[in-house]
Amino acid sequence: MNEIIGIIPHKFRRRGFGVACTLLLRAGLNFLGLAVLLPVLALALDARSLDGGGQLARIYTALGFTSPRSFALTVCAAVVAVIVLKCLTNLWLARIERNYIYDLYRTLSRRLYVTYHDRGLPFVKSSNSAVLARNVNVVCLAFTAGVLKPAAAIAAEALLLALLFGALLWYAPVAAVLTVAVFLPSIWIYYGLVRNRINRYGELENKAQREKARLVAETFRGYADIEINNAFPMMLRSFDRAMDQVIRTRLRETAIGMLPQAFTEIGLALGMALLVALSLGAEEGCAQLLFGVFAVAALRLMPSVRSIMAGWTSIKYNRYTIAVLRDATAGDEPSSASPDTLSDAAERAGKGPHTDAAAIPPSEYSAAESDKTARGRRTAPDKQTASGRQTAPYGQTAPAKQPCTAKSTKPVSAGGASGACAPEILPFEHEIAVRDLGFRFADDGHELFRGLTLSIRKGERIGIRGASGAGKTTLFNLLLGLYEPTGGEITIDGTPLTSANRRAWQNRIGYVSQNLFIADGSFAANVALGVPDDEIDRGRVVEALEAARLGEFVAGLSKGMDTHVGECGCRLSGGQRQRIGIARALYRRADVLFFDEATSALDSRTEEEINRSVAELAARDKGLTLVVIAHRESSLEYCTRIITIGE
Repeated sequence: MNEIIGIIPHKFRRRGFGVACTLLLRAGLNFLGLAVLLPVLALALDARSLDGGGQLARIYTALGFTSPRSFALTVCAAVVAVIVLKCLTNLWLARIERNYIYDLYRTLSRRLYVTYHDRGLPFVKSSNSAVLARNVNVVCLAFTAGVLKPAAAIAAEALLLALLFGALLWYAPVAAVLTVAVFLPSIWIYYGLVRNRINRYGELENKAQREKARLVAETFRGYADIEINNAFPMMLRSFDRAMDQVIRTRLRETAIGMLPQAFTEIGLALGMALLVALSLGAEEGCAQLLFGVFAVAALRLMPSVRSIMAGWTSIKYNRYTIAVLRDATAGDEPSSASPDTLSDAAERAGKGPHTDAAAIPPSEYSAAESDKTARGRRTAPDKQTASGRQTAPYGQTAPAKQPCTAKSTKPVSAGGASGACAPEILPFEHEIAVRDLGFRFADDGHELFRGLTLSIRKGERIGIRGASGAGKTTLFNLLLGLYEPTGGEITIDGTPLTSANRRAWQNRIGYVSQNLFIADGSFAANVALGVPDDEIDRGRVVEALEAARLGEFVAGLSKGMDTHVGECGCRLSGGQRQRIGIARALYRRADVLFFDEATSALDSRTEEEINRSVAELAARDKGLTLVVIAHRESSLEYCTRIITIGE
């Protein structure tokens, strides 16, 4: 129980006290619904109940009834009214409990989604996306519906059982003792049979479901390679094995779920038989009433006992969700850096700049620079206070920045609708400086960078080259704020880049990668990525597409910029996808553009066209800073300075 409470957010814990009160009230109402049946039972089984000094006789006399028949009808009508009112109240209380359960599901799922995102690129790279998606979408629901909801049901039924047993012990001790003697062994036997199995079955199903999710995601993500290499039959066999495991565990779980009903029915039959045996020789009226009380109590106890047993089974079966959510929310701080590409794996394996025969020793490691205009020249960090002015590329005037106020509740992405609350942007007017940078991956002790120092002045066109595995992409991720250095610092106009101002820095920059992310949406939605459809500045989208030399193509489509590009841009050519990335950066009015092997997968003609487009953009806006990673010299021709990693 402590593990469950530890997962629940504090505000839901406070709200849970109110839900606990509804559980208590429901238990009392269910007890009342059973208690009001006793007068009807007494009238039906004991004709002498209105004679003498019994409770019913006193009520009969006090209310002035003269006919037992009219009294019996009145009692029955009152009982029906009470039960109807009880049922309606229970429905209302159950709605409060359901709202609590599913509000908690929404909160847990959203919190886990945000937590995974906030842990950063290293965590995402070291995790399986299908597993993360299952945890967010399925495991959170399994926890609330399969653990928390049954736990609430167990609490309500346990309260009802306690009330029923106390009343039964007071009214008919023999029936109470008999009830315990019948149902307690059934529960104990059931617990002994399934307590170890059901938990294992839940873990097995979760593992199989994760495997299924992974296989399906990989099949469609890598369809062409899987089809050409005839890998689908092997993946289908793996899928079938995982499906068989799911079905086996589900069949066993279903069989176990039927046991509570069987055990309680067997217990009821044994109790009836024992009661008949004990009633032999007793007075007729007393025996009938005792038998009736036991029957009513047992019939009401059976659903409660079944509910408790089924709830316990569900909690045990879904217990794995507690471990998943506890581990996932144990710390919200981003995890340490970890490998992100195969080239990074090569770096850690000893193929990086520190172990290559031509590499500079780690103690002396720095970037070797060749400047086409001033070779080897470096500038010291400029300490002058930056103005913080946001510049607009390709000759446009940037909109005035509107700072967000405390009353702002709706965040707006960079490049949102004009007049909206503008995001914070880190000032950049002079220089990006890397000083004594050190970095290593968390899973080994290999230090990729040590003492790396370089500078990028505003308006420069910087090219970064180096052998595969030298650390180019890792350096990019550090400059983008996606990785955190393990030593040294990166400063923007003298301001250290930290987790506190990382978002403000990223609001200023644009990023075009080799594997550009394309959402399954329209051209407009992809260019204005992160901006709601009703807030997209369509005029700026047109300008960005034109500047990226994609405007004529989009204008010729029947739906124009509202044309869907398909999942991962599958309806576009490689060059068109990269141009969307450029247009996206221009829509944001970014004044620092990062290109990570953006043209390496393109043919030479398309590469030349995109390089020409980028060079024209830089020529139009002298304040636009370009940082480019490329293997081909042709992609670095428009750069004013080239930094070689690993020499």
